[in-house]
Amino acid sequence: MVNLVENEEKTDSITTIKFNNDNKQPRESKSEVIQNHLKGMKGVVKKLENSLTESHLEQRHLLIQMHMDDIKNQNVTTQLEEARKENKQLLNIMQQKCHENDIPRSQIDVTAAYSTMSVVNLQYKYEELLAKYEGLLKIMTSRDKDIKRCHQENEKVTEELHATLKKLHECEFTLKKVCDKYMALKQRKDTKIDQLKTEKETLRLAHNQVVRLLHQQCTKNEDILMRQLHRTLKPERALLLKEVQRSNKFQHENILLKQEIACLKSKCNFPNLSVSKNDKVEDKMNK
Repeated sequence: MVNLVENEEKTDSITTIKFNNDNKQPRESKSEVIQNHLKGMKGVVKKLENSLTESHLEQRHLLIQMHMDDIKNQNVTTQLEEARKENKQLLNIMQQKCHENDIPRSQIDVTAAYSTMSVVNLQYKYEELLAKYEGLLKIMTSRDKDIKRCHQENEKVTEELHATLKKLHECEFTLKKVCDKYMALKQRKDTKIDQLKTEKETLRLAHNQVVRLLHQQCTKNEDILMRQLHRTLKPERALLLKEVQRSNKFQHENILLKQEIACLKSKCNFPNLSVSKNDKVEDKMNK
């Protein structure tokens, strides 16, 4: 954009070009900073979304594992209850056998021995199942802590995601505001450029007309002096007319040179080549 303005304003003053460059560069830098900031925030949002997805998957896996542990716990509890019922039944049978007096002594001893073996076996199974049950309880407690930790992490990630989205919306609003301001400034700059071009064209036409009138006036004065020079008979008057003619010629050339310098200064953008106020007053008087 700046190169296009410089190509269009090669014949304009250096002050206009500097103004456009000074106003353009900060806006471009600010736009680049906002765009880079938006890219970084989008990357952070993407990472947070990926982390949230991974947390959901891990939570689902933990829930499935916990459900399986619940099923195993229910199975162990069922087996334990069945073992307790079986143990109770065996104890009842043993008590009934002890109270029966008509049964031979040997049969009672065999039944008591069988009942004692069953009780020991059931006690061993009970202890084994109890150990498994306690281990499963520890696993469930650990998994419950992991699930709570995952819930806390998910809530934290969700809050960060909402905060990042809020910042992203604010940055988008700021960027839109900057873009609108930039477009308004660009439109105003284009209008100013068109106005300066129109003024430049008007000044060029006026300059050409002034030069043409000056040339006509100089030619007219030259003709008058030549006629007076041919008519005069006095050498002093003739010499004076010659000096006046020479002075008019030099003034005409001086004015043309000043106009040429002003034109070259406008084209080449030389700020130091300026016409003094006295020269401008002399030009007006000569015109």
